[in-house]
Amino acid sequence: GPSIGDKYTVRNPDRSYSEEVGADPGRLRVALSKTSPWGRPVDQEVAAVVDDVGRRLESAGHTVDEAAPPLDVDAFLAANVTIWSWFNAVFAYGFAATIGRQPGPDNLETATWACVEHGSRVTGMELAQAFAVQNAVTRGFGAFLDRYDLYVSPVLPVPPLPVGSLDQNGAEFTTAASWCDHVFTEIPFTPQFNFTGQPSMSLPLGMSSGGLPIGVMVSAASLREDLLIRVAAQLEDELHWADRRPSVCAGATSRVQP
Repeated sequence: GPSIGDKYTVRNPDRSYSEEVGADPGRLRVALSKTSPWGRPVDQEVAAVVDDVGRRLESAGHTVDEAAPPLDVDAFLAANVTIWSWFNAVFAYGFAATIGRQPGPDNLETATWACVEHGSRVTGMELAQAFAVQNAVTRGFGAFLDRYDLYVSPVLPVPPLPVGSLDQNGAEFTTAASWCDHVFTEIPFTPQFNFTGQPSMSLPLGMSSGGLPIGVMVSAASLREDLLIRVAAQLEDELHWADRRPSVCAGATSRVQP
């Protein structure tokens, strides 16, 4: 629950979220960034889609600035290694107690087992320090989203990758730190909002030259899912992305002629 003086508290939405579709979002202050906190270059196709979304938002009457929330990357990564591995260990051993099978390298992927091993050794002091970093990062993002109504960024720095591109059994993932560092380099824009809890929405607003969707992430202040839905509906009307289909669709069937 909220602490004394905490302004980021929980409230029920004013109305059903379905009623937010098509509602006027008003004139918004939008921050847009294509810069990865981990320094990985963003693919030109992805950057072009994000820039196009920025122009569309400006044409709809919103103010768009190049800006990003503050982030101490080293502290963020260290806190995630602690919290994520502890979380893995708690659940792995919790399931073990339920099903009567102990977790180990014979039944877990290399990366998962490395996180479970690390998490089982995390001390209470280390976890408390990691939660303090999470609190500081969350409040920094909260202050940023007091100045801006929306934050727009890529979902991924590159177009969609083939299934299996991330090998969880890779020899390089023998430690929790190496796994987190690799994953955050691959997905540099989404972990911050998993960490802080601000609502985010992935919108397939572009298509790659390979015919696959390119996602743009739109994030808002705590408890402003209503605003995300309004803006998503506005962008859907503007870009007609609901009508797009990739050349290959999972679950699609073709009728065989007799």
